[in-house]
Amino acid sequence: MENGNVPQLTYAMTPTSATVSTTQNFKLTVTNPSSTFSVTMKKSGDQISISNWSSLTASVSQISPTAPPSTNWRIGLATSYIKIWVVADTVIAPGAKVEFQINNVAIDANVGQGSLSILEVIGGIASNPPDIQIGKLGAELQIFAYANPVTVGLGQTTTMNWTIVKGLYVTVVPPDDGKQYPRKGSGPFSFAIQSQPFQDARQTTFTLTVFQDAGTWVSTPVTVNLSPPIITLLSNDPPAPISIDGTMSLAWNAVYATAATLTPSTGSTNVPTSGTKSYTSSNLKKLVNNNQSQLVFTLTAQGYLKPAVSQLVVPLQPVNINWFRFADMQHTSFTYDVSNATNVSLPSISGPAPYTLTAQGPFGPVQQSLGANDVEVLVLNADPPAIQPGGSSTLNFQVQRASSAVLDPGNVPLTFDGSGIGQQVVSPGSTTTYTVTAFDAAGNRASSPITVTVTAKAARMTTKRKKPTAKKPTTKKRKTTKGARR
Repeated sequence: MENGNVPQLTYAMTPTSATVSTTQNFKLTVTNPSSTFSVTMKKSGDQISISNWSSLTASVSQISPTAPPSTNWRIGLATSYIKIWVVADTVIAPGAKVEFQINNVAIDANVGQGSLSILEVIGGIASNPPDIQIGKLGAELQIFAYANPVTVGLGQTTTMNWTIVKGLYVTVVPPDDGKQYPRKGSGPFSFAIQSQPFQDARQTTFTLTVFQDAGTWVSTPVTVNLSPPIITLLSNDPPAPISIDGTMSLAWNAVYATAATLTPSTGSTNVPTSGTKSYTSSNLKKLVNNNQSQLVFTLTAQGYLKPAVSQLVVPLQPVNINWFRFADMQHTSFTYDVSNATNVSLPSISGPAPYTLTAQGPFGPVQQSLGANDVEVLVLNADPPAIQPGGSSTLNFQVQRASSAVLDPGNVPLTFDGSGIGQQVVSPGSTTTYTVTAFDAAGNRASSPITVTVTAKAARMTTKRKKPTAKKPTTKKRKTTKGARR
């Protein structure tokens, strides 16, 4: 491949040979060879070009290409090449194929073979798949041969295909084992075997010879490439920056590879050469070292010559303290909520104020103090924290060094006594997060949120039932510590 990019699709033409000076109809099959990944052809810019038709026919302008009906696929004949494109973004599923008819190809009179060149542009990436070889057969002793694929990895084999006109048997070298593959029947005869190239050379040229007798034979060379491993995909989902409180998956693909490793890992680093891996929140937090702001994954693919290495940098969302406050008006325990944290250090409630909460995680550490000489929301709770539609909840709060306070949503003014204690009744129609914001005389502010959950109303029961017991609600990552305060 001239540009070093690996094609995403494979291409095959049938029949693979035609008699000279005849008109032949061909079927072009375009296949997604991956068993894991889809290929998307976009209507803006993606296309497939097949050129060098003059090696097969002297009448290129007479060729009649046809796309599959009732699809987004289109095919047309340009001045000297055939162009394939789509009129809407089209996904080719793993293992799926698209078939085109290329009719009215007038094979010229030159015995030998035609070689059709392919240019694939998918996702803005251009690549050159192997040429399509078409044998042009005459009446004399002849052999037409090709390998599919023409490039393999270490330990992999290719299929050696040939068609002979006349002749009694065919030999394939290497290996030089003297094995003969006899023809069957009369007329042109096609056959195929599995062949492995030399494992210590970039190219192996196989010589296929058809014999009529010991003194009458014709040979043709077929070259197979042994490629080092190539990594064609290493990506993450969802897109970065990611939350380590959520989940993430990695997808990768390495061709011409015998084995692969993926680091860092919470388990074995050995992975298939193509696949996906899911990471839970627990997995992600184990991979974050101290307060690093990103994860760097390294895929290493082994094969012929040197390994292929690719790195994926995944930025992380920062650690954040959503709230830190006393759980009750007596200040006997703390409650807090953090996101994207790998570790939380909580002060002792029995120690002197101010109390400082420290959260470790991406871009951390971050800290928040409670009980200092600043404007603060010391306490905020909801009674009850969960209601049914049409119900109400009382928000109990205590602010410190505040001259005013408001409740959002709604920018509702709040009143409080000399100790900063106040209440506000709310009746949300759906689960709502409320935020109390306190202001001091200088305009400094402090905020703290709380969520009131609105549950579905229970269905009416016609049979005798027990009195329901209210289920204590839980808040994600919310924790409370208790103890006697000095």
